[in-house]
Amino acid sequence: MSHSVTLDRIEDDRAILITDSHQLVTCPTEWLPTDLIIGDKLIITLDLASKKSNSNEQAKAMLNELLNVDQN
Repeated sequence: MSHSVTLDRIEDDRAILITDSHQLVTCPTEWLPTDLIIGDKLIITLDLASKKSNSNEQAKAMLNELLNVDQN
């Protein structure tokens, strides 16, 4: 799931971001690119780690089966 946000301001070590629906999101500045300036747009992607990890493992298993790769 992806969301577009705009950097509104920096307060101490926190970035204040605004969504397209005008909701505020706060995150640590260390998560953001260092050359970011006020007004820059970002795309934030959220995903469940366990779900992604599980689907990666399933894809790997299917590819190994298709390619007849021995798991040992």
